[in-house]
Amino acid sequence: MNFIDTAHTYGRGHAETLIGKALKGRREDAIICTKVVNRWDEAQQKMVRDCSYDSIMGEFEKALKRLQTDYLDVYLIHDFDPDVPIKETMSALQKLQDEKVVKAVGVSRYNLEQLKEAASYIRIDAVQYPMNIMRRKETAPLLDFCLEENIGIMLYAALAKGLLTGKFDGSERFPENDIRSRNPMFQAEEFKKRADIVEKKLRPVAEKHGKTLAQLAINWNLCQPSVATALVGARNIKQVKDNAGGSGWSLTDRDLAEIEDAVKGLKAF
Repeated sequence: MNFIDTAHTYGRGHAETLIGKALKGRREDAIICTKVVNRWDEAQQKMVRDCSYDSIMGEFEKALKRLQTDYLDVYLIHDFDPDVPIKETMSALQKLQDEKVVKAVGVSRYNLEQLKEAASYIRIDAVQYPMNIMRRKETAPLLDFCLEENIGIMLYAALAKGLLTGKFDGSERFPENDIRSRNPMFQAEEFKKRADIVEKKLRPVAEKHGKTLAQLAINWNLCQPSVATALVGARNIKQVKDNAGGSGWSLTDRDLAEIEDAVKGLKAF
């Protein structure tokens, strides 16, 4: 595991600062990806979406300082900005690449139309989208385009907010400040249905390989065409070690077919 994904919005730059400290003296050991879409207002009180050329160039310099590096391996536009032409946003990425301070550039969460327009202006090296065993349909057309254009894909949300780890039985209720309290996958019958699938259909596949459910979910992401990496968060060292076991092996075609059959008919959220 040598790929670190972050963004300047995570902790108001604190995540980048921590990564910079952790990699001091061993920068070459890691591939760093950070993302930009917002900037702080003049009062430093709230974030303002701004993917203009000047904003991107300014935020890039700040990110380098926090990360204690003079270059980035991957720099992504975190999300689409409807108030700035895509051509202008892409021109900033192209400038950074031309100056050789960024090795690869791309976008995150652009829809297919937006991605195609961005790719008409510059070479898109990488994209970032959410996808997991229970969230596939809306991402599939994007993956097809990336496969055609040889664009590397970084998939996140592999564990479906914990649903695919097997720690829920479908009866849990979440506090209002938990995003799952508003997520359709975690509501009533839909939640119970998915928890049952995890336990009865997915766990046997994982156990056949001697893997945990989390490792199964991560490997499923890695098995998708053109996927370069699976992005997974962790709260402690134990989870990091468990996540690492999601790579280094592969589900078989039969496994993938079983998994597809297990989730067939589920509503797409």
